[in-house]
Amino acid sequence: MTPGPQPNPGPIITINDQPPPPTPPSTSPIPTFIDVICIPCSDVSQTQDPVIEFGSGGPIPPASFQIFADGRILAEGATLQKQTLSPLTVQALVQLANALGFWIFPEFSSPPVPGNSVTQFVQITLPCAHRLVRVQRGADEGPFAELFSLLTELVGFSRTGAF
Repeated sequence: MTPGPQPNPGPIITINDQPPPPTPPSTSPIPTFIDVICIPCSDVSQTQDPVIEFGSGGPIPPASFQIFADGRILAEGATLQKQTLSPLTVQALVQLANALGFWIFPEFSSPPVPGNSVTQFVQITLPCAHRLVRVQRGADEGPFAELFSLLTELVGFSRTGAF
């Protein structure tokens, strides 16, 4: 019996008659396209609870913010420069969080920052998913820091001292 045609694996590039080395897995803290989880219920228009909550706590007075699907913003322990965002902006924030890999961030990240116990958090609540992520201040790089910084800027947060 003659075997059927074999699939063509495509061109193999060799250098000095050696195949290329295997590609090691990424150690980057930024998720790759393959790492990002797509949340199927990202339409938040019918959500009554806060879609996004974020803030900080620790040795500084706590501050927290709630952003609702209709764009309302509520704050506790802080002064806001904006009271609302557009509903499209809220939807875009959820999509951005998804693109940054929010659903696969560690639930709590505590980098070695001696003497600093300020904790920042972001919580997203969708019709089919809920996630709370906390990071000790000092982790000022990476996707969590980008998301947190954008959220504080969008709500127009103002307070003297560290956030």
